[in-house]
Amino acid sequence: MSETLEQMQKRARELARSGKFREWRSVAFELQFEPSLKEAFQWLHSASVEDAFQWLHSPAAKEELDRLCDEARNPSSRHGPEAA
Repeated sequence: MSETLEQMQKRARELARSGKFREWRSVAFELQFEPSLKEAFQWLHSASVEDAFQWLHSPAAKEELDRLCDEARNPSSRHGPEAA
């Protein structure tokens, strides 16, 4: 896994868990202002950056980030063992 992909995944999840965002689109928008990812948004031609953007726009990432945003904004809506 590339360093850019790891950074993007980590920060996207942190932002989603913050409770400040409603869905993955707002998280994806905010990522472009992250100092550690700024170069990635300017240099889209490298393989590691393409991997990171493919992950960010994949159905699985969208679903995960939407779920994390929802859980952060609505703690009572959590599903799974930790909700019990």
